[in-house]
Order: sequence, then structure tokens, then C-alpha cells
Amino acid sequence: PFNPAGDSEAPQISVLFPNGGETLLAGSAVTLRWYARDNLGVTQAAVSLSRDGGQNFQPLTSFTGQQEEYTWTVAGPFSSRCLLKVTARDAAGNERFDVSDNFFAIADSGTGVNYPPSTPLPLRPLAGEEMRGSDLLIWQASVDANPFDRIVYRLEIDNSAEFLSPELVEDNIDSSRTTGIAESSKSGLTLAGQNVLAVRLDRLAGFTNLQDDVIYHWRVRARDLQNAVSAFSSGPARFFMNKINTAPQAVATGFTPAGDLEVRTARPTISWQAADDPDPSDGAEILRYRLQADDDGEFTNDVEITAQTNAGVTFYLPTQDLRENARYSWRVQASDDEGAGSPWSGVQTFWVNALREPPAAFAVMAPPPDYLSPSDTVVFAWQASADPDPFDSLRYVLEWSLERTFSNVYRTAISAPATQLRFMRPAGAGEMFWRLKAVDPDSLATYAGPTGQEPRRLRWQGTEVASSLSIPSQFSLGQNYPNPFNPETTIAFGLPRPGHVLLQIYNLLGQKVRTLIDENMPAGYASIKWDGKDDRAQIVPSGIYVYRIQAGDFSATRKLVLMQ
Repeated sequence: PFNPAGDSEAPQISVLFPNGGETLLAGSAVTLRWYARDNLGVTQAAVSLSRDGGQNFQPLTSFTGQQEEYTWTVAGPFSSRCLLKVTARDAAGNERFDVSDNFFAIADSGTGVNYPPSTPLPLRPLAGEEMRGSDLLIWQASVDANPFDRIVYRLEIDNSAEFLSPELVEDNIDSSRTTGIAESSKSGLTLAGQNVLAVRLDRLAGFTNLQDDVIYHWRVRARDLQNAVSAFSSGPARFFMNKINTAPQAVATGFTPAGDLEVRTARPTISWQAADDPDPSDGAEILRYRLQADDDGEFTNDVEITAQTNAGVTFYLPTQDLRENARYSWRVQASDDEGAGSPWSGVQTFWVNALREPPAAFAVMAPPPDYLSPSDTVVFAWQASADPDPFDSLRYVLEWSLERTFSNVYRTAISAPATQLRFMRPAGAGEMFWRLKAVDPDSLATYAGPTGQEPRRLRWQGTEVASSLSIPSQFSLGQNYPNPFNPETTIAFGLPRPGHVLLQIYNLLGQKVRTLIDENMPAGYASIKWDGKDDRAQIVPSGIYVYRIQAGDFSATRKLVLMQ
């Protein structure tokens, strides 16, 4: 046999009358009705009444077995906030209850007392939701304890929760405003039909007083035919007025890469911070971005990259390699879900240097191969080279040796853009072998044509030995001249013997700015120019700098002043 104790489904129960909005007169007999069904059958039902809006329920009656109505003689005390509650139980002990959807009234028409309507309850919007003119203000209808009384409402809207000077006031709103409002507009509300009132914002007479992009508070009050009024609705009820969709603001921060940054990849990630949008519903997760990137910065015809991100995405990764050694300009434009676009952001720039490339080919102009010099001073001249990598500076290095095998190599350097070097015959030398190269900061080198790394021969007429006065007796580092300087200055030094020389420029924080010499050099007096640029060929700020030489065990420092 079937065991009812195994059933866990509670009865179906629904209050039918009174279900909200009715007025029951004291002394009259009314039939309270409800719907109750269960697969095992309803075994018990209990009926109770609340006169205080559901805070407390007092029993009216109870039944054993199936029962769906009860005739009750209406009695006081009187109230406009009454609710009926019916609880049903089945044979397995499962229980469920239902309550009237809205308040009904218990009144005594014979006393001549006029009762004010109950306070209406705002339902939507409550917490600052964004509202357009076509959206609805919705509230729960009031109940009047006097039969056949008619209720109208006063609506106030203000940008202050104190309502000291409401910007919109409309009186005599009645239930006719609900006519034609789709039930879908009331979805999620606990009440429906005649128990709910709703008005479209743009159909209110004072709608033009409401400003765009402002938070407003709203409240309602009920009034009956005898001009008895309820209290104003209380509690938070506010919305954000968005009359017109406002476009996002231009992207302003977070750009990377930017500021002519050099990137070491052919597919750099381009990113930015989310734009701001005055409309609260258009958050960062809503906005999309259009990106343009090109190597001419004009963004007119043949833009190299035009891309659209998905909603909420604030970066772009190129799908193809960008051009090597090119300077790219890029900008972004934000748009919301209605297609309203912001102004373009400021133009950002970066360089692509994915490959480290040596200086370009160049050629020696003088002296010719196997040259016989009539003078101790020889002028080396060459075509200018260039480095394809952005920001790379160049220096030219004359490598020379007194042996054809280049077993002992000496180096003399000069920074670009110089294309000439005056060279003094080494003491006692009748001939030497030499070659010239251009070197970038990555130490990548290109030897000058047409002989490349193959050394050339240089001879001098006569065999007289240079005066010993051309070789200093001790190391020295001279004061630069001119000082202060702009745009370049000369630094002279003396080497009593050959060896490795390191000459560098530092700022006053001890940070290296430029390496002028880093090579082996012969004994003698030498000098080099500094053009006021760092190792990236960028002009450095005006100020005091320190230059330092290190040659064997010798080191010395001096200060110089750059005035831009």
C-alpha cells in the first residue's frame, strides 16, 4: 500500500478573496475564498487575519478535510492595511501558506468617519537605476478603509532627498495612468493589475524641468475624495536621469607604448586605460574601442592598421609583424553600446626595433690604398654611415697596427657626425696598416669599403723619427674647451704609453650618460669631441656633468657645464 509519509510535496494554495484593494464593511457577511489542492488531499486548513500590514496574524477559523471557503461576519477594529492568510496541510504533514497580494480595508461606513488612504510604496526605481524618458515610475497602490472612496496621487521629484524645492510636482495621478502598460514592464514586482500604478517620465507635465545626467529622488502621497492624505512614501527611491545618451569621453591615460618608446618586438601589445562615460550604465565593460595605427601619423588614406576591440577590451595585439625601424603613430576612439563615439585620443608614437642591425655600408674617401704621405699628419676622410636602428648613435674607429699581421692593434675613435680624422704619425714609424669601421651602441660594426676588414697600407716619406716631445711623460686629463659649451666641446688627454682607454660622461647622480672612448690607444696626445648627446643620440638637459678617464692604473675626473 502507498505510504503518505514518503510524500514531500506541499499543497498548492492561493488566496482568492479578498486579495487586495477590497473594502469589507463591518457587520456584513462575506465569503472568504481560496484555492487548495494536494495529491494526497488537503487534511487541514487554517485562516488568519492581519490588520497591521502583515506584522501580526490573528486566527479566524480552521478546518479538517478539504475546504476552500468560509463565510465570515466582518468585525472591527477597522484598518486599511488588512491581509488574509490561509495555511494548508496534507496527510504527510507538508504545509504551505498564501497571503493576499495587497492590502484590503475593513471599515464601518455607518460611523461617518473618513479614514485616510494607506501610504503608497515605491517599487521601481529604488537604487539609482538609469532612466530614460520612456521608462516608468512604479508604486504599490494605496488602500482606503472607506468604501467607494477614490484615490489620487501626488508625485514629487527632486535632486535632493529633503524635497525642499521639488523640480517636478504632479497632482491627481490616478489608476488610469496604468492603462496600456505592458505586463512585462511590471516583471519582478510582487503586485500586478489594479494594485500597481505606473507613469512614464516623459508624460509628466514637468519632465522638461529634469536635467540630463542627474540623480533624482522621488516620492508619492495618496489623497481621497475627502482630501484626507496619507504620509509621503519613505525610504530610498532614486534614479539617474539619462535623457540623452552621452558619448564616452576621449581616452586620456594609460597609453603604451608611447612617447617614442623603442619596442623590441615586431608585434607589441598596444594598450590604454578605459575611457570614462557620463552614463552610469555604460561602464568599462560596455565600451568598445576603434584603433588606428600608421607610420605617417596622418590617419587619412591607407591607414596601416584599423581594428575594433570587443566590449571591455583595452588592448590590441597586431596580427602581422610591424615594419622594422619604423616610427608608428596610433590613437583610439571609444564607443558605447548605442554607437556614440568619443573624440579620438591624443596621438601616441613608438619605434619598432625587433632586430639589432649594424651600421649601413660606407666608403673611405682618403687616403687611397698604399698611400705615401709627404707629411707626418694624415687626414682620414670617409662617407657618412647611418644606423637603421632608431636612436642608435655612431662612432667611427680607426684601427691601425705597425705590423701587417695586425698582431698589435691600436684604435682611435671619433663620434658621428664627424667624417674626418687628423692622425699624427706614430713616433719612429715608417709605415702602418689601417682600416676604418662604424660601430653602434650594440657593438655591431661595419667596416668601410671598398676593402672592408682588409687593412690598407700607409707610408711616410723619409725615416726621421718624430720628436720625443710628442709623447707625454705622464698621464693627463685636460679641462674641456669651451666650457660652458653648446653645442659641442673638446676633451684632451695625454698617454705616456699605449693601453686601453675608457672615457665616459656621467651626470651628478652618478648615472652614465655617454661612452666616448672604450678601446686600445697608442701613446701620445689625443682629443675627442662631445656633442651633448647620450648613448641613444638624445640631447641631454643643461647642467653640470662629470667626465672620467681610466687608462691602466691612471684615472681622473673633471666637471663640465652644458648650456642648452
